[in-house]
Amino acid sequence: MIFSGKPLFLLTLGLFLLLETGSPASLYGESATPSSSSAAFTDPTDKSFKVRGYGFLGNLRLKRTLELIESDYGEDEWYSADFIEDGVLILLNRMIQDGHLRPTVKVRFVHAADGRKEVLEWDHQFRTQAPRPLEVAEIRFQLNPGVLYFYDEITFSGLEDNLGRELFTEDELQAFFYPSGFLINLRSSRIFTPRRFEQGKENIREALARRGYRNASVEGSVVNRDDESGRVQVNVTLQPGKRHLVQTLREEIYPAGYDEPSSVEIDHPNVPWSRIWVQDTNVRLRNMFFRQGYPDTRSQIEIESEEEVDGEIFIDAVAKVRRGDRARVGNIHFKGNERTSAGILRRRLLVRTGAPLDRMAVERSRQRLAGIGAFERVTVEVEDTEEEERDITFTFEEVGRIDVSVLLGYGSYELLRGGLEIDQRNLFRRGHQARTRLIQSFKSTEVDYRYTIPELFGEEVTGFGRASFLNREEIDFDRREWGISVGMRRYFSRIDADVTLRYAFEYLESRRLPEVEDVARAQTRVGSIGLDMRRDRRNNPINPKRGYFLYSNKEFSAQYLAGQAEFFRWDLGGTYHRPVTDSGLTYHTGINHGVVIAFDDEQEVLPFNKRFFLGGDSSQRGYRFGEASPKNDAGNIIGGEVFLFFGNELEQALTQNLSAVVFVDSLLIGSKLNTYPGEDLLVSGGLGLRYQTVVGPARLEYAQNIKKRDVDPSGRIHITLGFPF
Repeated sequence: MIFSGKPLFLLTLGLFLLLETGSPASLYGESATPSSSSAAFTDPTDKSFKVRGYGFLGNLRLKRTLELIESDYGEDEWYSADFIEDGVLILLNRMIQDGHLRPTVKVRFVHAADGRKEVLEWDHQFRTQAPRPLEVAEIRFQLNPGVLYFYDEITFSGLEDNLGRELFTEDELQAFFYPSGFLINLRSSRIFTPRRFEQGKENIREALARRGYRNASVEGSVVNRDDESGRVQVNVTLQPGKRHLVQTLREEIYPAGYDEPSSVEIDHPNVPWSRIWVQDTNVRLRNMFFRQGYPDTRSQIEIESEEEVDGEIFIDAVAKVRRGDRARVGNIHFKGNERTSAGILRRRLLVRTGAPLDRMAVERSRQRLAGIGAFERVTVEVEDTEEEERDITFTFEEVGRIDVSVLLGYGSYELLRGGLEIDQRNLFRRGHQARTRLIQSFKSTEVDYRYTIPELFGEEVTGFGRASFLNREEIDFDRREWGISVGMRRYFSRIDADVTLRYAFEYLESRRLPEVEDVARAQTRVGSIGLDMRRDRRNNPINPKRGYFLYSNKEFSAQYLAGQAEFFRWDLGGTYHRPVTDSGLTYHTGINHGVVIAFDDEQEVLPFNKRFFLGGDSSQRGYRFGEASPKNDAGNIIGGEVFLFFGNELEQALTQNLSAVVFVDSLLIGSKLNTYPGEDLLVSGGLGLRYQTVVGPARLEYAQNIKKRDVDPSGRIHITLGFPF
């Protein structure tokens, strides 16, 4: 799998760097007062500083933070006392935020004038001052985080309201203070700081308020804090008070200049009274008149009366909506679009000069303009006047034209993969985009160029063109492919799916082939029409925990499409993800079915590259990539014309980032279509570990082949990145 990095060396540093917290390095033993030191510093030439003592990634992250403030001191030749003190303050605050409540920082520096070395030390109370005047050539910030403070025990009281109804479970309340849902709650996931403790109590109070407990309060105190071990015991008491419910809402509409409402409607929401409900209701009422061209509409909700019944407070509320005067759109201005055509921008607008001023349409227009992909930020301002016509100004911050990313990845078969991804944006000042990928691994060379044209036919249709080259060494043959394609993509909101229609012309070549003339062609041209569909309802495409994903890829090839081969290829499937327990157990399943039918009247054979090759870290995991495919009598892989794959996993979260999996993969595959749905049944089962990264789970898995052919391996170990389904 390839992923872009900024930076992307995470995998190569170690697949499972379990950096739950930064591990402090050994500390220096100098005194806390200014003194000379025998530390080995080089003679002062250029100023520089280092951060040590917070783990490799922690040191790197903190150094970058200090580099950001370094620019605030201008181009001075030397570091000053102010820079040292500001840097120490930032480092201390960061360690405190990470749960190290009593950290220290030793600063070792070299005087610029005479090369004299000196040491100062600050504790969490920041009582030390650097001498002035001070000119420093080299600085070393040596961090001593000290003990990590963590929640050892949280006790709760007041879990029921005045009517005896349970408000929260203890597990639900604990989740307000630290992440839960793991089999092992490490200290690093139960960090205690006074600020986090106060925020947790405020979040509980807000949750109660949203349920209608308008006067709720949450009290909490630290029962014990052990400065030696970092263990903290706290007590939290909920005082919810009585629940408030909205019994009636009277909506009064006031035209401009009138003190009496022109219309009154009464609603019976029967919902908890909360700040969120008030905000949502005000927004709903304002938006109703925004759409009609009343941009100055204001709405205010007030409590008219309260009545207690059976221990609950029932509220009668009134919403006073003052709609103001109707306005129209005046002139529309664009600012900051130096490299973007105004005509392209106007095509995205949902407002027109002279039309009623709809603030909702103005905001949707801003969102559509931002979707062009040529801007970092798009803001909009409506002229604040009492005039009937009001000007609208859109202001743009344009992105850079070219962005280059380093690509790095690892897979069990291809091993290390690397390359470049070059993005070109806003080409020809029309929002066009181009992406070039250059990828090299131990097994393959890949070049891919894609050009995208937004709004090719109307707003919802995106056009694209693509050119690609692939040279890849498979297990029993070499794959070489050239291709170009053009197509259109559209999102259909009614079915919540992306649909792509494309034409592709490819030259396919297979070298070092086994004897497969009866089932496949080694070299051929393919002209085809493709229809692809995607429907993604997963909560996270990189590391899904719930939801589903469906896809279908259809390809029809014929000679009248400028090719030599004639066939129909259909690959469809989906995945499903669902939590099983509150302790972090999740079920994943994936199903994939493929069939390819040859229409060649003379030979009824297929291009070899269009056959199905199963196996690998994202398929039947007891095999290398392609190794689970049908084989001939000599044991060479020849691919299949039909297959059905079914994978099942149970994933148990051990910590916030680490999880264990148990899985079973089943594959039914056939070398010829007449064996449908397949002739070889293969079953693999195994165990694995996963470490969550920002680019997907880093996976270490072993799969044992439970049901296999005589020529198959007993199992495989996979080290890779990315979710298998």
